[in-house]
Amino acid sequence: MMIFDLLIIPSLFHSDGEVRHVAITVTMNLYEIAGEVIRTKINDVGNFKPSLLRQINEEFTKLEKKQGGKSPRKISPKKGKK
Repeated sequence: MMIFDLLIIPSLFHSDGEVRHVAITVTMNLYEIAGEVIRTKINDVGNFKPSLLRQINEEFTKLEKKQGGKSPRKISPKKGKK
């Protein structure tokens, strides 16, 4: 998750709206893979503009509804692989 902390979160603060849009898209993709850890990281950032935080949380909710009301789960490694 270091890449998320070092690249994605700062990109959510970028002045260019397209950069923020891509950062939100990557956040949603990671949320589908890693689940609640991503939502927690986003909600732990204390200085998002309220409108941006609301937008991100709405996207989380859309993904949950798409998956039948469940938040995505972290993918566990396949048995036998290390």
